Amino acid sequence: YIGGIFDIESLVEKLLHQLASKQTIVVNVYDTTNASHSISMYGPTVLDNRQRHVSPLNFGDPFRKHEMQC
Repeated sequence: YIGGIFDIESLVEKLLHQLASKQTIVVNVYDTTNASHSISMYGPTVLDNRQRHVSPLNFGDPFRKHEMQC
């Protein structure tokens, strides 16, 4: 077994760049357990009002809710 350290953020950005055909896709991940006060877990802190696609995420914790906004 050969272990390694991966820069997940860099890998995600490269994959999104390829999927977007050279366009920028902004991805935000939130902990939405408390619907009135979601917690940003990943992504830029400045949001715009463009159309967003929201997908639920399941990290295996039945007591917490998460979502991804692209």
